[in-house]
Amino acid sequence: MAKWLSGSVAGWIAVLLLCAVGAAGCGGGGKRPEAIRVWHWMTDREEAFEELAARYNRTHDIPV
Repeated sequence: MAKWLSGSVAGWIAVLLLCAVGAAGCGGGGKRPEAIRVWHWMTDREEAFEELAARYNRTHDIPV
C-alpha cells in the first residue's frame, strides 16, 4: 500500500509542477509595439495597397 501511495503522490507532484510551468508560460511580458509590413511586387497597384492599408489602420490598433 505504501508503494501505491508514493506513486500517487509523485504523480500529483508531477501534475502540479506541469500546471505551474504552464501557467508561468502564459504570463504577459507587457505590450510591445507591433506593425504589419506588406511586401509586394505589384508596383502598378501601389495606390490600391495604400488605400487598403489606410482603411485597415482606421479600424485596427496595428499599423500597416
